[in-house]
Amino acid sequence: MLGIYCSQSWEGLTLNNLKNRVSLTGLRRKALRNGIWFRALSSIERGLANLSIRYVKEPKNNRLIGALEEIVNKLTSAINMGFLYFLGLRGRHIAEERVEVATKWGNQQARAWKSDQSFWQFLGLNANFPSWRGV
Repeated sequence: MLGIYCSQSWEGLTLNNLKNRVSLTGLRRKALRNGIWFRALSSIERGLANLSIRYVKEPKNNRLIGALEEIVNKLTSAINMGFLYFLGLRGRHIAEERVEVATKWGNQQARAWKSDQSFWQFLGLNANFPSWRGV
């Protein structure tokens, strides 16, 4: 039996490890405690996870399995990375805008910025704390 993973690391957790409701419930509980459940998931994703916990013993439909895997991946990365995850989410959109502007100006090396997570986190930090921009 898989049980609830409250004291273990969530790194490497996949839907294959979450074969029963208890495990998905434990992941939900951990995300709620950390304040990640509402920030990392959309309302549709939260509803799908809640309904799956309540009514599905073991998912068999490939679409449902794929959707639940995406939800589990989002939650586990948000739990493992914490604050840096949300900085990266916010900074990624800013990075995409800046890459477009830089490539229009002729800087072709700027395309690498789209995949640089450290750059995303830096931009997210500057967006969240504007007084640091001059540093």
